Amino acid sequence: AAARETHALLTQLLRHEHATLALAQRCSLLQSPAPLFTSLLNYRHLRSEASAAAAGIEAPIGLEFLGGQERTNYPFGLSVNDLVESLSLGVKVDASIDPQRVCAMMHTALESLVTALETAPESALRRLRVLPEEERQQVLYAWNETQAEYGPHKSVHELFEEQAKRTPEATAAVFADRRASYNDLNRRANRLAHYLQDLGVKPDDRVGICMKRSLEMVVAVLGVLKAGGSYVPLDPSHPEERLQYMVEDAGATIVLTQQETAEVLPRSGVWLICMDEEEESARIERQREANPEPVAAMENLAYVIYTSGSTGKPKGVAIEHRQLANYVRAIARELQQLGLREGARYALVSTLSADLGNTVLYPSLVSGGELHLIGEEQVMDGERLGDYFERRQIDCVKIVPSHLQGLRAVKGGEKVIPRKVLVVGGEASAWTWAREWNAAGSCAVLNHYGPTETTVGALRYRLGTDTVADRAEGTVPIGQPLGNMRAYLLDQDLEPLPIGAAGELFIGGAGVGRGYVNRPELTAERFVPDPFSGFGQRLYRTGDLASRRADGNIEFLGRIDQQVKVRGYRIELGEIEAVLREHLAVKQAVVVAAESETGEKRLVAYVTPAAIAESGIDVDALRAHATSQLPEYMVPAAYVSLAKLPLTPNGKLDRKALPSPGAEAFVARGYEEPVNEVESTVAAIWAEVLQLERVGRNDNFFELGGHSLIAIQVIARLRQGLGVEIGITDLFDRPQVASLAEWIVDAQLATFNSDDLANVLKLMGDS
Repeated sequence: AAARETHALLTQLLRHEHATLALAQRCSLLQSPAPLFTSLLNYRHLRSEASAAAAGIEAPIGLEFLGGQERTNYPFGLSVNDLVESLSLGVKVDASIDPQRVCAMMHTALESLVTALETAPESALRRLRVLPEEERQQVLYAWNETQAEYGPHKSVHELFEEQAKRTPEATAAVFADRRASYNDLNRRANRLAHYLQDLGVKPDDRVGICMKRSLEMVVAVLGVLKAGGSYVPLDPSHPEERLQYMVEDAGATIVLTQQETAEVLPRSGVWLICMDEEEESARIERQREANPEPVAAMENLAYVIYTSGSTGKPKGVAIEHRQLANYVRAIARELQQLGLREGARYALVSTLSADLGNTVLYPSLVSGGELHLIGEEQVMDGERLGDYFERRQIDCVKIVPSHLQGLRAVKGGEKVIPRKVLVVGGEASAWTWAREWNAAGSCAVLNHYGPTETTVGALRYRLGTDTVADRAEGTVPIGQPLGNMRAYLLDQDLEPLPIGAAGELFIGGAGVGRGYVNRPELTAERFVPDPFSGFGQRLYRTGDLASRRADGNIEFLGRIDQQVKVRGYRIELGEIEAVLREHLAVKQAVVVAAESETGEKRLVAYVTPAAIAESGIDVDALRAHATSQLPEYMVPAAYVSLAKLPLTPNGKLDRKALPSPGAEAFVARGYEEPVNEVESTVAAIWAEVLQLERVGRNDNFFELGGHSLIAIQVIARLRQGLGVEIGITDLFDRPQVASLAEWIVDAQLATFNSDDLANVLKLMGDS
């Protein structure tokens, strides 16, 4: 049927064979100089000398054929020569394409077509094999030979216990001016584990952990694992309603917390254990110090991490001990090969509620490393963090590329490069950044890729001087699979794609997680049977568009759905849209990740008003609604109200037609001019960094589209512009401060002691 349909379509095209290319270009709607097409398929009837003789055709008298050479302006040209008795193929391509591969694929496709026509004419055309067997074996198996043996199958907390036995007095963790040895950390975790077991915690039970980075946070993680339970990290900066949903969805009846963070947690249906509360701490301290007997099997849960969900609610990703143990051992071996040894200093700069930091958290604890827990305010201060890295001689850090670039853009931040290994991940890394990191020091750079569903990381790419020098644009490859992991580029029928072809990236192997908590349909949709491995194996379909290079490395090309990465956070735009549609004044909502002139991504919401909002939508109220439901990184920076959403001719949303947000798209608090030199300086800096025409003294930094990474630049500029030492926490910990003027007062008074108050007031004038 497909062959007949193709014949019919070609017949219909014959009526247009004399149309000019200029006419075709105009009809295509493609704008010059974009080419009308870049590839050429030419089917031509030729006669060989043998076929001409058989047909009784003689060459003209006196003419002798000497030879010829074809030329084409197209980067890809394929000629099918019909010689009557046979077919021959001719390929002319640019230097980036191997013509032999093209011929081999065409030969395979023709062979598959003939076989199907003879034996199975009802076969679907898309199922015809085009990949030559040799290349099929290469992409499916040769590049996935990652089998690695890491010794006895043990969980990460058991590996930590072994390390504590080997180096009991070595420093295991550092936070501010506090240190804990391996022996001390192990004993504290053991006491907590026994306490949790007495409370009834057993394998696969979920225990929430809502803490800021601290020694107690590490104790909590190890204590839950040792007790046999699985931990559910809860970010104390998230809205209370969101935390309530996560606790209930995970089925956590116990939450470990601190007095500082307990106030954001639900008070009913859950047992809050404040580890720094005097009576609670005393009860834990009275527990036994010996290692608990292992009760959790490798198939039991280690943790449940919640990520953005397209339905409007976050979804919990369930990871088992065997998956976590394989990742930790695989990445620890990689780091060791890059020069990290026992006693190396690791810096943890990311939140526990995302698995980004597990790249340093666990490898440090199981290999005798010294884990440095960096406080939330210091993580966003390039100058202070650079000084810390230099003073403490940090050897390894895992960080989001855009975060690193933001830190390094300020004075002193250029020192935020570890001595031995820099691991970047969470979002695509630009080659321009990679060259900068490579030139900044002698440390190795590892580009790290992996969805939460495949346990922290599945692929990695090592950067070196040779890999960076000749690349000018684009993003760094995500590389090849880690130990016992596999990576496939597949089409919609789960058939392997040729080298260089773009398709969806699927991850298989030992790191593929259990699935989603309480979401069997979604688990079945995203975790599919692995057709290339043994019975019971599964693949995780990442939704990432990628291609494989000739050297086997995989390159990330983008998404095939509406999921985006902003500042390293994985965001399902559908979740934000669902929250906005809950507002009574909103009928429709669309959210996009728009890129500014500087390459900065920010979320922009486009909404149409419901019947009750005839006078328009209150941007302030809509932002407040989003803030009450979503974490800070998911709250749109701008809100554009439209009478109706633009549609394409076939009725789908026309994203290209969405207008850029104007000043009215941001929360407006009534413009009032700055009243003195200090306010004018701050307002000018805010306007420049946020790319706004003006900023008034009533405006709020976050409501104008500001966020933590931009604020790094703001703080550096303020220190330079005002000539005073303004602390980073003065901005981040005071989002309740409404106006620029109030923020200045709060920041100045919080920064200086009483002896400096007179100078502060003099600097600020009469405000």
